[in-house]
Amino acid sequence: MESAWSSRSLYVAKGTRLFAFGMASVALPVHLAATGVAPLWIGAILALALLSGAAQLFFSGFLTRRFGIKPIALAVAVAMGLGGLLAATDTLWIIVLAAALGALNATAHDSGPLFPLEQANLATGEHGVHRMAVYNAVGTASLALGTLAGGALQFRLAFLLYGLCGGVIVLLYAFAPLRQTLVRPRTSHVRRFGIAERLAALFAVDAFAGGLIVQGFLAYWLVLRYHVHPQAIGVVLAAGNVLSALSLFAAARLAKRFGLLNTMVFTHLPSNILLALVPLAPSFPIAAGLLLARYSLSQMDVPTRQAFVVASVPEEERIYAAGITSAVRPLAAATSPFLAAVAMQAAAVGAPFFAAAGIKACYDIAVYIAFRRVRETSPTS
Repeated sequence: MESAWSSRSLYVAKGTRLFAFGMASVALPVHLAATGVAPLWIGAILALALLSGAAQLFFSGFLTRRFGIKPIALAVAVAMGLGGLLAATDTLWIIVLAAALGALNATAHDSGPLFPLEQANLATGEHGVHRMAVYNAVGTASLALGTLAGGALQFRLAFLLYGLCGGVIVLLYAFAPLRQTLVRPRTSHVRRFGIAERLAALFAVDAFAGGLIVQGFLAYWLVLRYHVHPQAIGVVLAAGNVLSALSLFAAARLAKRFGLLNTMVFTHLPSNILLALVPLAPSFPIAAGLLLARYSLSQMDVPTRQAFVVASVPEEERIYAAGITSAVRPLAAATSPFLAAVAMQAAAVGAPFFAAAGIKACYDIAVYIAFRRVRETSPTS
C-alpha cells in the first residue's frame, strides 16, 4: 500500500530542495570569493550551515513530537524561502545569520527535518526500497541541475530562485496529509541505547571513512599519480556518478530477493575491496576501471540503508530514527576539509585509500554482526 503521503509530492519536494541546495553550493562561495571575502570566512559559513542542518536532523524527532509534523515541516520550508531572500540582500552578516539558523544551505547536503520526515514515509512497505531509490535518484539529478544553474545565474537571481523553491515546498507540505502516528509519544523514562542509536554510531564510522576519499581528493590524487589531463578525470568521475545513480534501482531489486541488510553489506563490502586496489593500479585506465566498478556498487547501500532504518523500528520511532541516523553524515562532512588535507599529505603512497577501505570494511562486518538477527518489518502503512 502506498504511503499516506503522495510519493510524487515528496519526490518533487526532494528535487526542488536539492536543486536549490546545489545552486547555492556554487553561487554563494563563488560570489563571496569574487567580492573579496576571505577563504576562512567562506569555509566557516559552509561549516555553519552543515552543523545547523545536522542539529535539526538530530532533534527532528523531538521537534515533531513537541510541535507536530505539519508545523515543523511548514516552518522549515518557510525558513528556506526566507533564507533565499535574506541571502539575496548580499550582506555578509545576514548570510552568516541565515546559515546559522539553518535557513540557508550552500553545502549540497540534504540536511534538516524534512529529510527524515520524507524517509519515514517513503521507506515503508513492500516498495519502500524502490521509492527510496527513486527519491535518491531524483535528488542526485536535481543537485546536478542546481550546480549548473548556480554557475550560470547572477548571484541575486540565484537566491531569489532559492527563495522561490522554498515557497514551492511550502505549498507541497501545506496540502500533504501528514500522519501524527509517525511521532514517538512522550515518555517519562530515559531512552535506552537502542537500534537507532547503534545504527547512528556505525553510520558515523562509515561517514568518517568517506571523508578521507571525497571526490575532490580523488581528482587530485589521479593527477598526482598518473599525470593525466583534468578533462579525462572529469569524464571518469561523471561516468561514475551516472553508474551510482543507476545502481540505486539495482539495489531495490536485490533487496527484494536477498533482504535489506544482505544487500547493504554484500554490495558495500566488495566496493571497499575495489577501493583498496585503486592505488595499486599500474596505469590510469586500470585505476579508472576500478573506480568505475566501485561507483557501480558503493551507493547501493543508500536506499537499502534508509529502508532498513525505518524497517527496524516501530512506526512511532521512524522520524526519530531517520533523523538521528542521518545527522551523523553532515557532521562528518563538516570535517571533510581537514580530513582531505591530511589525506593529501599521504596521497602518493595511497594511504587514504587503504585507511578508508579498511574502516569501511570493518563497518560492514560490524553492521552485519550487530543486526543480522533484527527482523526487517514491511509495514503497509
